[in-house]
Amino acid sequence: MGRDKAFFLRFGIGNIFLWAWIALVAQTPTIYTLQNDIPVSINGQVLPAAWAGGLNSPQFGAIDLNQDGKDDLVIFDRMGHALLPFLNGGTTNVIDYTFAPQYIDAFPADLSHWMLLADFDADGYPDIFTNLPGSSNLRVFRNTTPDNSGNLGFSLYADTIFTEYPPYQPLYMAKSDLPAIIDVDEDGDLDILTFHLAGREVEWHRNVSMEIYNDLLHLEFFVQSHCFGHFQEDQVSCSVNLEIPPCSPGERQIMPFQTTEQAGLHSGSTLLALDLNADTLKDLIIADVDCANVLALRNAGTLELAHYDFVEDNYPSNDVPVNIPVFPATFFMDLDNDGIKDLIAAPNKLGDVEDVRGVSWHKNVGHNNLPDFRFQKYGLLSEGMIETGTASVPVFFDYNADGLQDLLIGNLGRFDSMADYVSRLALYENTGTGQLPAFTLITKDYLGFSSHVDVVANDWFVPAIADLDGDGDPDMLIGGFNGTLYYFRNDASTGGTANFTYVMPQYAGIDVGLYSAPELFDLDGDGDFDLLIGNHQGYIQYFENTGSAQIPNFIKVTDSLGRVKVNDFTDQDFTNGYAKPRMIDVDRDGQFELLVGSLEGEVQVYDQVSATPGAIFTRKVNLAGKDFGRYAAVAAAKLDSSRLTYVIGIERGGLLLLRDSGILDAPESANSSAGEIIVFPNPGSKQIQIQLKHVPGKQNYLLQLWNVSGQLLLEDEFQGENRTLEVGNFVNGIYFLIIKSDNVHISSRIIVKK
Repeated sequence: MGRDKAFFLRFGIGNIFLWAWIALVAQTPTIYTLQNDIPVSINGQVLPAAWAGGLNSPQFGAIDLNQDGKDDLVIFDRMGHALLPFLNGGTTNVIDYTFAPQYIDAFPADLSHWMLLADFDADGYPDIFTNLPGSSNLRVFRNTTPDNSGNLGFSLYADTIFTEYPPYQPLYMAKSDLPAIIDVDEDGDLDILTFHLAGREVEWHRNVSMEIYNDLLHLEFFVQSHCFGHFQEDQVSCSVNLEIPPCSPGERQIMPFQTTEQAGLHSGSTLLALDLNADTLKDLIIADVDCANVLALRNAGTLELAHYDFVEDNYPSNDVPVNIPVFPATFFMDLDNDGIKDLIAAPNKLGDVEDVRGVSWHKNVGHNNLPDFRFQKYGLLSEGMIETGTASVPVFFDYNADGLQDLLIGNLGRFDSMADYVSRLALYENTGTGQLPAFTLITKDYLGFSSHVDVVANDWFVPAIADLDGDGDPDMLIGGFNGTLYYFRNDASTGGTANFTYVMPQYAGIDVGLYSAPELFDLDGDGDFDLLIGNHQGYIQYFENTGSAQIPNFIKVTDSLGRVKVNDFTDQDFTNGYAKPRMIDVDRDGQFELLVGSLEGEVQVYDQVSATPGAIFTRKVNLAGKDFGRYAAVAAAKLDSSRLTYVIGIERGGLLLLRDSGILDAPESANSSAGEIIVFPNPGSKQIQIQLKHVPGKQNYLLQLWNVSGQLLLEDEFQGENRTLEVGNFVNGIYFLIIKSDNVHISSRIIVKK
């Protein structure tokens, strides 16, 4: 089935926040929803954003998502280009945010590297400033909420913003940097401060829209100053130089571009402009790559001619200074609903950052124009998520033999600046019921792998679970960086909690190159487990078990099972695949599909899976039609009686929760079975008329109406070819109408809009 048969939608019901897609798979529409509704607890506290996916390099912005008059929170994470919306409960003096993924698709889908919110047209609705993918150009999206009946939305304003240097050319903005977007000269329009291409001085791109057009609907810039504030970043330290010739106020000689090696330290900087001393002038908070501190620069100039005469090297020095190893970014917004903007500091680098407790909150006990920042904590918001560090890889298994599926999470590790990444296994026990799952953290270092003498601590643990010795309990294989497998035998007593004993490295002499990702499954149907192992090249190697269920003997059959390949290149030397296979019965027809996570964030789905030599598997639409984020890894289990639950591990170190709705009997379209259905008006507000065409004679029909979360809302019988459907009591949204009889099975999508 082609990609054009996938579409997605969003919808919200009650307190369950969900993101919905319709993926037309195998002639059957399956509805997937991204949710946050399975409780997860750590130390007795329920995590408010358990399934948000983790934070590594987040950027923070304030915007009213639901038009209730309160500023909500939107986080854009540079790692994976992920957007995370949070609704603000508004409790005074409380950080009161709830993960709200139903707002994700209201934002542009191809945001890249960085995103800042600022209201350039002064209509009260923040617009989006971001990077144009594949370039260092500035891209802007206008907030169209007022033109969209109050529903959050954005439209492209310009792919590239230009400035008069001279000559007139794209406004350069390094992808690694964060600019300051603020009204520098207090003339009512937004200016831009950003580092010059050579990287040491700040440019002021002055907005002259009012002067030219007499309105704020345009973004016209010219370079007011090539050396804003009369300072340069130091080439060899984490500070700045003041009064350095030829950097005179407002002027400087434009030096030829230098590479990072030629120029010294600088290859990235972040800027935050705000008033630190109540004089209306824009002071600066600056951070640099390879530095953990932030600098505060005092502006002693004028609105037209900034001049920085004092630098505070470890800001705020009157309290706990910002310390984000490495490359901090800072943000200024009211976190705790006290009306005063606080300081947030977070990593801005891609990779090799503090990836569990990296975000710090410094509460402002002063004023917006005279702040007094006091450190509160690290781990802001990520403490309310499942968070393993970087590159999580989940698998379900019943570790305590209570009949409920527990959750084991491998990872690349938590970054340690002294020892690179330290890999671990985290174990979450299912402490719920067969109908209402809930998870509780048992340990973040299951089996002590971070210090295990026989296991390499930075090996990127990828677990697979199955009974390898025929004793009735699950054993474990662990894949990792060096392409081999570790084997752990489960020596638990019958019906007891798992008790894994390390047996050997390089299990069965298997080596798939680099980054082995095992899956155990009886592919040839002979009653024992075979091995499917993904690798860094994006291929899956197949090892047939020619032994028995009690004494396995694995023999390689092929380097490329089913011709599956999850990298984008034909040359097998390319290493951008990182295939992570799982066998899952997606449509619950008894035939398992092969799902393969990848570096690029897709979970590819293949059917016609077999052990037949030379077989080429059929690729279907990606799971949920979605890019989940880099290094995606999938696992699935039936956690209740009605549907599959998927968890997706991603580079940010957390998990996403994806639900299968359980609607599996609706045909692909209104004309996919005998007969045709016509519905009008569609959208409808009170009544929708249903007409059946080309059906075999008059007969009795069963009518069903489902919502996108898989709930059956209406079931009724009728006779004949016409029916009126009352929808006045239904909330706005998308619904599925199914009509069936002994020889008719037709469906249609209807929309209720009042």
